[in-house]
Amino acid sequence: MNPDRPSVSVIIVNYNAGAFLQRSVDSLAAQEDRDFELIIVDNNSTDGSIEAVRTDATPQTRVLRQPRNLGFAAANNLAAREARGEWLALLNPDAFAAPDWLARFRHLRSHFPQGKSFASAQFNAEDPQILDGAGDAYCLFGFPWRGGFGRPARELPPQGFCFSACGAGAFYERDLFLTIGGFDEAFFCY
Repeated sequence: MNPDRPSVSVIIVNYNAGAFLQRSVDSLAAQEDRDFELIIVDNNSTDGSIEAVRTDATPQTRVLRQPRNLGFAAANNLAAREARGEWLALLNPDAFAAPDWLARFRHLRSHFPQGKSFASAQFNAEDPQILDGAGDAYCLFGFPWRGGFGRPARELPPQGFCFSACGAGAFYERDLFLTIGGFDEAFFCY
């Protein structure tokens, strides 16, 4: 691992995530693949979550405290500009990664070297046998939807294609993300 250029920059945007933030950071500390940096953007939380989070077990962690809530899009764009990794990995503060999350991504990249974005399957925290989503999709009437939402996890194919990667657990090639201008900051999100 090159500390000046990790393979992946994991970005967590925090806004009053409470104890969920620590669980998310702990899941990164348990990663089998250690070639990453962690950037936490705190959107002016008032719940003490950013002060309470312990990051000593995660490599190369930076916290970017903001004087106001920038929203999801702008906070991720800020972190992307600060990132040193070849890839950006977005992880919501209430999501937690399996220990092989980054290792699986590295494996997937080797099989799809032309890929510029990858989605993570997301499972219901209370019942991991149920999908929370597998990328974003459009339904028949043109509304966006979480692919596979509420379906049994056993129905998830080992790999596939989706309309877009859900930002709760997504990978984007950093240079391309920055070239296209990142996320549209007109969509505050939350």
